[in-house]
Amino acid sequence: MKKYKTGFTLIELMIVLSIAAILLVIGVPAFQNTVLGTQRAVGLNIMTTMISTARNEAITRNENIELCASSDSATCSGLASWEDGWIIRSALSGEVLRVGEALGGSATFRSIVGAPVDRIRFLATGMTANKRTLRFCDSRGISDIAAINVSFAGQARIALDDDTDGTLNDVNGAEITTCT
Repeated sequence: MKKYKTGFTLIELMIVLSIAAILLVIGVPAFQNTVLGTQRAVGLNIMTTMISTARNEAITRNENIELCASSDSATCSGLASWEDGWIIRSALSGEVLRVGEALGGSATFRSIVGAPVDRIRFLATGMTANKRTLRFCDSRGISDIAAINVSFAGQARIALDDDTDGTLNDVNGAEITTCT
């Protein structure tokens, strides 16, 4: 009666480990891009929803409502950087109506068109006092930039390449060419 040894030889194990290493080298960068793309989509969706919510609150309450950058979830920060969080508040009483959490990671959300840079004020009619572009950047840089344009009518739209030159356009039609 023969006895068979079970298990793997060293050569078989080395071949399997080599194949696994090759698959990891190919798969990890693609997975990282997928994760970054998902984070960008989530960030844009959340911000677009907050803009629409602020506009609806202004119309419903018949008062001026502000959507502003905030790092403490209670007051407007006065800065152009929105990645630390944002709030929706009554412009009259300062009552905070909604709070948006920080983006997390290395992503940035910056106001690049319109003043003041830290807030969007919606009038009781749903209109805004000024047009605005909010730019989203992550570690991929300008190659995967995204932006939201807010019109005088208070409508938020994802920025597009209006003149088909490969560069997104802000709310005034100017090209968005930097992530800094």
